[in-house]
Amino acid sequence: MKRNRERKYIWNFLRAAVVIGVALALLMPGSAAFANYGKTAKVQASVNTVVAVTTIFTIENPPVDFEVVDADPFDGFGDNGPYSTFNDALLGTVGECRSMVEFDISPFSVPPGEFISVATFEVKITEIDIFGLGVDGETPESLAVDGYVGNGLEELSDFEAGDGNVLDSVDTPDPQIGQVLSFDVTSFVTDLVNSQEQYVGLTIRAETFGGLWVTEGGVFPKLTIETIPEPEPDLDCSGTLSWTEVSPGEIVAGQFLVANIGDSTSTLSWNIESYPSWGVWSFTPSSGSGLTPEMGAITVGVEVTAPDQQNQQFTGEIKIVNTEDSNDFDTISVSLKTPVSIPQNKLLIDSWFLSILERFPHAFPILRQMLGY
Repeated sequence: MKRNRERKYIWNFLRAAVVIGVALALLMPGSAAFANYGKTAKVQASVNTVVAVTTIFTIENPPVDFEVVDADPFDGFGDNGPYSTFNDALLGTVGECRSMVEFDISPFSVPPGEFISVATFEVKITEIDIFGLGVDGETPESLAVDGYVGNGLEELSDFEAGDGNVLDSVDTPDPQIGQVLSFDVTSFVTDLVNSQEQYVGLTIRAETFGGLWVTEGGVFPKLTIETIPEPEPDLDCSGTLSWTEVSPGEIVAGQFLVANIGDSTSTLSWNIESYPSWGVWSFTPSSGSGLTPEMGAITVGVEVTAPDQQNQQFTGEIKIVNTEDSNDFDTISVSLKTPVSIPQNKLLIDSWFLSILERFPHAFPILRQMLGY
C-alpha cells in the first residue's frame, strides 16, 4: 500500500547524516559558529530513526539589567532607581525591590523547519542574608518571574511592567549560595519571537516575605533558547474497496482508514487528491487536519454510484496525500463488477418452462434429473 515509504525512509536517513555532519562541524574548536552571538549546537536525541539536533542560543549577563525599589510610598509602583545592577529580589513590610533584565533577541531567528522547544531564564543565588525594607535576614518561600516587552532602556515603570504576567516560580525553602534557579519562559519568548519584538523583559521578585541576593556576574542572569526540528507526520492508509454483482446505477458503500504514523505530537493534514473517473463518488470526510499519532486512525466513508455499463469490471485507486508533503501519499485499491444483462424474452421462456414442470410433476424425469428439479 505504501508505495513511497521506502523512498521516504532513505530520505530521512540521508537527512540525518547531513544534520549530524553539520552538528559535528559546529562543535569543532575554531568553528565560525562559536563566533556567533551566543549560538551553539549539539546532537541531543534520536526519534523514529531521524536524529534530532538541538540548536542552542544563549545570552549571558546582558548590558540592560537593573533594579528598582518601591518604598516611598509602598504602593506597587517603582519609586527609586533604576539602579544599574541586577541585584536582589526582596519583599518587606515597608517596601519591595525587584531586579529586571532585558535580553536583545534580535540576533536570534528560528532555523527553517524548527520550533522553539524550550526557553529558560537562569539566575544564581549569591548571598542569603539580606536586610532592609523590613527584612532582617529572612528568605522568601519562592521567587517568581514576570514578563514584559522591553525597549532596551532602564526605566522606573519597568518595576510594574510585568505585573499580572507571571511566567514561572521556583520554590526556595532552603536556598543555598551558588544555587542556580531556572525559570521556564518558553511561551512568552516564543510569542515575542513570533511578533518580532527585539527585547524580552524579565522581572524577578520575591513572592513571599524575605529576600535573596541574585547579583549579576559571570554568565548570570542568562537566557537560553533551544530549537528542535518540527515533528514530521507520516500518512498511512489501509483498506480495500471491492464490490461485485452491482446493478448499473446502484449505490454501494465502503470505507477505509487514514492514520498518522509519524513522530509523536506531529500533526497531519490530508486530502483525497484523485479517484477513478468511472461512477459518481462521495467521501465523508474528504480531507482533514490536526491528526496526531495519538488519535489513531479515522474512518473515511465512501459511496459510489455504479456506471451504466453491463458485464464490466471497473478498477482503479483512490490517492490520499499529505497536503504539506506531496511525496507522502498512499493509495486504496478499488474494483467494481456489474452483472451480465439477461434478455427479457429469455426470462419469459425460463418462467414458462418452470411453470410446466411444476404443473406436471411426473413428466420429463430425465430432464428433471439433468436440471436438478
